[in-house]
Amino acid sequence: KAELAEKGVNAIAADTLACECESPLGVTTEAVQGCNEEGTGYNDCNCPCTTEIARWITTYGREGRWVTDISPFLAFFKDGGTHKLRMQSGNRYDFDFDIRLSKREEGPTPKAVRYLYSGKGFNENYNIDREAIVFQSEPGTERVQLVAYITGHGWGAEVENCAEFCNHQHEFTVNGNTLDLLEHPNGGTPYGCYNRVHEGVSANQYGTWVYGRAGWCPGLDVDPFITDITDAIAIGDENIIDYEACRVSGSSCLAPPTCGTCGYCPEVAFSSYIIIYY
Repeated sequence: KAELAEKGVNAIAADTLACECESPLGVTTEAVQGCNEEGTGYNDCNCPCTTEIARWITTYGREGRWVTDISPFLAFFKDGGTHKLRMQSGNRYDFDFDIRLSKREEGPTPKAVRYLYSGKGFNENYNIDREAIVFQSEPGTERVQLVAYITGHGWGAEVENCAEFCNHQHEFTVNGNTLDLLEHPNGGTPYGCYNRVHEGVSANQYGTWVYGRAGWCPGLDVDPFITDITDAIAIGDENIIDYEACRVSGSSCLAPPTCGTCGYCPEVAFSSYIIIYY
């Protein structure tokens, strides 16, 4: 702008064009693309990347290495071609990332994905707008899985240190059939993550790495919760799935907590999918 002013030319706002983004789930949204720095055309459409296929927890001051089986998410790559992936982190790290493919057995392959529920603050409103989801299972479906990442975060805002250091229970119901409950009894235990070093937790980290967390540990990949729901599905017909969660105290399942006036309010990081195999 300074160079233009010296030449007596008024600067104008950069031109933009409307464009469309299509997510890996087939959802189309509107976006914009602006001029490139060379002034020879437009940048790519500014599309968000919000579809989660893997989750890792970085270490506390140590290096880490993870090998995570995310086979159900091959459904996102079924059409081949070029795909863009993004590693999102709250801090800066140097990392190497690759996807390894192998064919170990014959059988149906993941071909279709339906997104279900997302996470949010784990409080008295957590279950209020959790409407039942209706989805179609096409003829020819051979296997159906429910796949989810569920981890609890937040502490110091209520008496049980939810949702990082407490147990919470997550219940899915498919066509009236309740699936095995997903719980986090490791949350809040004194050495819950220390005792998982043999599972891959990086040893001798800094800080509070030894304490048990709800669904995660510092320096460990988060295994997706995968359950086969084929027997509960009406193949070639509409199906209904429902979900709700509660806070576990002793043997009771109570409503999610109310956040206090200080600390890190409880929240559940949650993404869930229906994976259909043909």
